[in-house]
Amino acid sequence: MGDQGGAEDRWGAHLGELIDAEPLAPTIEEAVRPMEGLEWPASVDTPAGAIRMSVVRRVLATKRNAMRAVLQRLGCPEFGEDNALAIHLYTKELDFRLYAVLNGQLHHPDRGAGPGGVSDGLRRCLPYTKFLSNALETAPEQFVWDGVCHRGIKFAYSSVGTAATAADHDPAAYFPVGRVFQWFEFKSA
Repeated sequence: MGDQGGAEDRWGAHLGELIDAEPLAPTIEEAVRPMEGLEWPASVDTPAGAIRMSVVRRVLATKRNAMRAVLQRLGCPEFGEDNALAIHLYTKELDFRLYAVLNGQLHHPDRGAGPGGVSDGLRRCLPYTKFLSNALETAPEQFVWDGVCHRGIKFAYSSVGTAATAADHDPAAYFPVGRVFQWFEFKSA
């Protein structure tokens, strides 16, 4: 990868330091609040939009009791509905797209421009990033999958590490056990 790999490694280390240094917000609402007004791009299914806290609060209010009930039923109420809601909010497509905002900021060409080597947009995402990371890291055992996981994407990975055709798609060769690589976004599967 040459110099680009070194730059990406440095960015990954810096991003990790930023997330580690970010204080954990006391609630999911407080973690999302700084993202208000950040925009997500249009997609095939959804027009462009911006995070509105009134909508986030409505979703939190309508889902909180259900999350509490699920955690009780599964025997892990100590995980807390705010942690479950942090994960749930990341998956939302209809009311807003936190994942698109967050991942857009993580990939933005100016992500490292600004005070402390971080853009304003990415800095505004750090409280939610920290909250979501904490929720994923502390998830109860029954929420953790350890095994083969498939994810639908519009990209073919070749065994030589370059974009390929569907006929050359070999993700097992591209992502061998033990290979270390960085994604600057959360991935769902």
